[in-house]
Amino acid sequence: MSIQLAELTQAMGSCGPAGEEVFDVGAESSRTGVGVYLITLEAALAASENCVQVTPRGAACAIPVVEQTSPTVKTVRLFDAAGVALDSGFDYLVLRRSPNLNG
Repeated sequence: MSIQLAELTQAMGSCGPAGEEVFDVGAESSRTGVGVYLITLEAALAASENCVQVTPRGAACAIPVVEQTSPTVKTVRLFDAAGVALDSGFDYLVLRRSPNLNG
């Protein structure tokens, strides 16, 4: 069975450190506080039906944590190595679970 990445991609984008959208497809991103960002999907997707990948950008070593806040909102929190909230740009990819996969 062959599954194409384009079939699974729900949303993707890039968010700047101040929350500015660098680009978005299928979602919008914003900053709500130091190290706290929201990815708001155009279409609802339950936590059990998706995977969110976040890749921090910039000089600082940011550690991302993603929370499935609601079917349309994913909260991204970024921390430094000491666990302190940190503003940093990041890229994101939201993949939906394929109905052809078991489990």
